[in-house]
Amino acid sequence: MTKESIIAIVLGLVLGVAVAFAVVFYTVQTQKEQNTQTQPDATVASVLVPSVVPPTVTVLRSLEITAPQSGTTAEGKTVAIRGNAGAKTLIIVQSAAKNQVLTTEQDSFSIDFPLVLGENAITVSAYHEGSVVPVQKKLYIYRLDP
Repeated sequence: MTKESIIAIVLGLVLGVAVAFAVVFYTVQTQKEQNTQTQPDATVASVLVPSVVPPTVTVLRSLEITAPQSGTTAEGKTVAIRGNAGAKTLIIVQSAAKNQVLTTEQDSFSIDFPLVLGENAITVSAYHEGSVVPVQKKLYIYRLDP
């Protein structure tokens, strides 16, 4: 190896180490600056006042099923479901057999609902005027083979 080659290799190593040191130093300094900027300042924290928004209260109206009682048996193909939910209420009656919808004009309602043989799990949902959350009741009516 010639003298010039050895000098070039040594200078290359020294320059490489110097560049690597500069990059590491610059990265550490940048991270320190970012950490000091993200920590809240005591004067800024004392000026910021959190605002508290009270939750909205939704009053749920009632749904009362007056007939039939859950757990009763029926021999017919339909059952009359009666109850009270208030005027201008959307009533949805659902089961595996059928879904029916009605709107009440008075406080009470009545609907003839079909039954299948065996257990009928019926859900009655009442959407009161201006409400998006229903009030629900579940009925279990058992239809027997006559």
